Amino acid sequence: MSVRGGAIKNDSNKSPLIRLTAYFTPKQYVEGGFDARRRSRLLIMFSVILFLFGGIYATLYEFRYGAHRQAIQMYLSACLVIITPFVFKYSKSIYVAGNYMLILTFTLLNILLNSTGALYGSTFFWFPLIPSVAVILLGPRLGILWGALSIAAVSRVFIMQLGGVEFIHVIPENLRHQSNFTSYLGLSTIIPLLFGIYEKAKNKMLAEIHDAKREIVKQQTLAMEAHKSARVVLDNVSQALLLVDRDGKIHPEYSKPLETWFGAPQEGDVLWTFIGRKCPDFANWLELAWLQMNDGVLEPSLCLKQIPKDVKMKDGSYLEFDMQTLDGQHQVNHHANILIVISDITDRVKAEIAEESRRELLVIFEQLTQNREFTRETLIEIEDMIKALNSDETTPETERRLLHTLKGSSAVSGLISISRYSHSLEDKLMESRGRLSKKELDALHQKWNLLMQKVQPFLSQDDKDIVVTEEDLENLRLLVHGGESEAVILDAIDQLVQEPLSRRFKHLAVQIEQIAMNLGKGKIEIKIEDGGVRLPRQDWTYFWGNFIHAIRNAVDHGLETPMERKEQNKPESGQITLSSALEGDEIVIRLEDDGRGIDWDKIRARAKEANLPYNSDKDLLDAMFHDGITSRDSVSDVSGRGVGLAALKQCCDNMGGRIVVASEPTKGTRISFYFKRTVSSSNAA
Repeated sequence: MSVRGGAIKNDSNKSPLIRLTAYFTPKQYVEGGFDARRRSRLLIMFSVILFLFGGIYATLYEFRYGAHRQAIQMYLSACLVIITPFVFKYSKSIYVAGNYMLILTFTLLNILLNSTGALYGSTFFWFPLIPSVAVILLGPRLGILWGALSIAAVSRVFIMQLGGVEFIHVIPENLRHQSNFTSYLGLSTIIPLLFGIYEKAKNKMLAEIHDAKREIVKQQTLAMEAHKSARVVLDNVSQALLLVDRDGKIHPEYSKPLETWFGAPQEGDVLWTFIGRKCPDFANWLELAWLQMNDGVLEPSLCLKQIPKDVKMKDGSYLEFDMQTLDGQHQVNHHANILIVISDITDRVKAEIAEESRRELLVIFEQLTQNREFTRETLIEIEDMIKALNSDETTPETERRLLHTLKGSSAVSGLISISRYSHSLEDKLMESRGRLSKKELDALHQKWNLLMQKVQPFLSQDDKDIVVTEEDLENLRLLVHGGESEAVILDAIDQLVQEPLSRRFKHLAVQIEQIAMNLGKGKIEIKIEDGGVRLPRQDWTYFWGNFIHAIRNAVDHGLETPMERKEQNKPESGQITLSSALEGDEIVIRLEDDGRGIDWDKIRARAKEANLPYNSDKDLLDAMFHDGITSRDSVSDVSGRGVGLAALKQCCDNMGGRIVVASEPTKGTRISFYFKRTVSSSNAA
């Protein structure tokens, strides 16, 4: 194999020596650059040359000069030197293999120097070869070290000879001139050969560099052409495309819409500071996600999923942020590997808002056609709640309860825009534990006024339905013809003007069906037992506004899904019963379901967490109606915050009423509300 321009090419058509060199060269040297490959070739070729010359001189010493011991040493050194390529292959270090070869050569020369007449022989002329090879293979520092060792070895012998030490000479005297000649001949041959190999390796390296440069130029040309094409695309796409690294730094190449929407990134900008100039709230989400990625607690893909996708700009436009890790990476590195695609979705959002508004109006119109008076009263209740929220006398606790009731009432009434905005305000209140700002309240009031401007043409402020049955009229005739007093007759007429609870319950039944459908509870059987009770409509406005909390809890918490009911051998359709009765001097309104029953253990645990009493049944009942206590683990548009029942309890207390709860696991729950007949809820908000 050979490598040119960083690419490995097939060397099957090359000489055996070239293929041998490629075989013994470790992978990191093949891919390590031009100089690494050059030194690898030289090491292997030098070891082959030393092996050949060692074998030749060993043969001469054995058969020509009769130096049997020195010949064996040369044979042994030659055999050990030829192992150098294997040392290189398995140690994967040219320094280990190169020093191994030089140590063998240095040791052999020292032995020969001591046995061939020392400085009077020809061996010491071979010592300069060692530092020369070291410089070529291992660099100047190790070359200097080996040069110092060679000088030290020769100097040692020189000093010893000056001191009168006699060194043996194994070569017969009559053959010493011949030995010196062959030694000089070999030296004069090996030096040009080594430097010839060095030159060839250098030329090969230069050729590789030249080919690599040509390839680089070619690739750069292709890259420039590709960059031009990509730049044309980036300048003409409608989306903002950009890459961001782990530190939040933005890659310099991005599409043109990014500058149109956010301006050009400034030096030192990270993603959240750059985006924060236009969307400060969204920038906080970005910074948090990048902190989580760097902490390594969550996978990058999960961190990115937590970031809201849709962003409203200061100019009223909407942008969608789609973020993903490239190549499916799970560990973020320092390279730009988070792809962000930003799209302008203003038209889509406006279309969705318009469609939502149309659906909202359609729901209100359908309700008006079914029962104009009840719908009008519901809208009045909601408007009163919004006005109460804007009142300076509203306490923080009342504010939370009003907002929760507003959210629920508007949701079941089909007022999507009011319900959604109330839900967002409630989220902020729960997070901050503060108060709604004037800006937020004004925005809520503005949304309501905008909705009412559209609804007003369908409303008639003067239309009020009075429902009187034939049985009611017959009873009135009997009173008149029976000679009853005027006071009794007027009281009977006053009762006829009041709202029959059968009518109120029918409207609530529609809302129950809608809630059940939204929660996936299937079709619900609703029973109504009004007991002939009538109540003054205006006096009970706030009670019915808060009663919806109990209804939502019954459907959401109480009733199981059809599948769950089937597994418990219950009818797949859940049952809700609305009833009212006159018991002595009290009005009783009951709500009953056949669901799973109240989870008193969870109520007890939540009460304990809130430092509330939880030992007696009364303690648990009080805890259930306490602000912030809920048996739910999640929050929905319908329930889950533990605010609704607290608002209902406060309303009942203000009306002088009481609440009785009976619940049995898997059987259901019954909540009864007791009030004096003369009660009014007009001041119970």
